[in-house]
Amino acid sequence: MQQESLVGSPLFSELLHQLYGSVVVGDWRPFLQLIMETTNSNKAFVSLKKTDPNSPLFMNITAKFDMPVDALVYYQQRPFDDPFFFDYVRYLPEGETIRPDDFININEYSTSEFSKKVLTPLRCHYVLGALLLRDHEHDAFFILNRGEEDDPFSYREQELIEQLKPHIQQSMRLFTLFRDVTNKNDMLSVVLNQNDKALLVINSNRKIKLSNHKADALLDNMPCFSIAGNRFRLKNTAENLRFQQLIEAYLQNDILNNDRLYLQLTETGIQLSLSIAPLRWLKLDSSEESLFLLTISYQQNICWQGVKEEYDLTSRELELVIALHSNQKLKDLSAEFEISYSTLRCHLRAIFKKCRINSQSELMLLLNQFS
Repeated sequence: MQQESLVGSPLFSELLHQLYGSVVVGDWRPFLQLIMETTNSNKAFVSLKKTDPNSPLFMNITAKFDMPVDALVYYQQRPFDDPFFFDYVRYLPEGETIRPDDFININEYSTSEFSKKVLTPLRCHYVLGALLLRDHEHDAFFILNRGEEDDPFSYREQELIEQLKPHIQQSMRLFTLFRDVTNKNDMLSVVLNQNDKALLVINSNRKIKLSNHKADALLDNMPCFSIAGNRFRLKNTAENLRFQQLIEAYLQNDILNNDRLYLQLTETGIQLSLSIAPLRWLKLDSSEESLFLLTISYQQNICWQGVKEEYDLTSRELELVIALHSNQKLKDLSAEFEISYSTLRCHLRAIFKKCRINSQSELMLLLNQFS
């Protein structure tokens, strides 16, 4: 039965307060502690890894029990041994809910070395979470756990994560930008000094408050944007309306499932991606206006025929790869291709084998080479 939405409740507001506060202080544990208690989980953690194999793994974790250090170390050194990852999580696109219990019987792995050294001592029998970032730069996720002796996560708890998920995603995106900044005032210089991203700070009326050099150049040269009265807008009416809906959704704490806007510029062969995130702690003057960080990413269109020929993909496999690149959810792909979820995973397994990769983030990194 449909449960009442928690959006707008005191609990939801407190979760958001702790969540976005984690970006400011660089510490996720207050939020993790609250969500762990709210969902009656035994453990909650976030993990962030750059696609560079030499970059360190960032992890914040809270638990209701003393976790064996050797089990944590073993997991961090061998994440690809995790049956949840190999049979399920590695195929998920960014923004997907992590709920492997619906598809995998963890008891089938009870005799494996990984289960004995990690899953059992860390009490990871039930899993609920979200894939936060999965692109050519980062791989990040959020996880709740319960032990074998506990009840499975309820529908209400799953709905809470669905409602929180877009906020956790945006918090992680902001965290990757501001994680090394300790002074709030320095965050402005971080925005202005970014060389690899086009960044703007706008208010709810889309008035541009700050922009870096890359954003200024993009606004001057891309035909899809127009600036009138120092206000940011998209020339295409439908796209402009969609962008306004994103802002209004944030103002209502009711983010839409797809919090990015993709623009295809056929005349220039460029794909643009617009993403916004609330800067709740930032005040540029005495006003109480809401501010947002607008990130504009772009790349040349991918040569899909080159991808197909390089990795000997079938036409159906190429269609799947293109869909994955646009962050389509696996449930939607299963319906679109009229195949079961199990068959879809078999197709993805074959694609990953042909491309010699282990995860979606590696796929995004590989596709970037064909743009």
